[in-house]
Amino acid sequence: MSTSHLIDHLGPTAPDFSTLLTKAVEYELSDGEIGELFAERANSVAALQARAAAAFNTNQVTLEKLVPDSFAYFERFCGPSLGGIGLDEK
Repeated sequence: MSTSHLIDHLGPTAPDFSTLLTKAVEYELSDGEIGELFAERANSVAALQARAAAAFNTNQVTLEKLVPDSFAYFERFCGPSLGGIGLDEK
């Protein structure tokens, strides 16, 4: 699978990997850079949605399979964490 093909399948909420894609044309990516891509592939919104769909299709739906325990997942939709500030403290 090419790097651009992998990045295309990460979904619209994935980080901007355009710089990484440009670098991949010029030289081999480091283990850390490849690790970032694979971590995103495993934890992206698209991957989590696919796992939730699979849970529904196999009648193995649980709260843990439907609601990610990662703040990063929710920050993609709502913005960065406010650092523990409650709504009534704003």
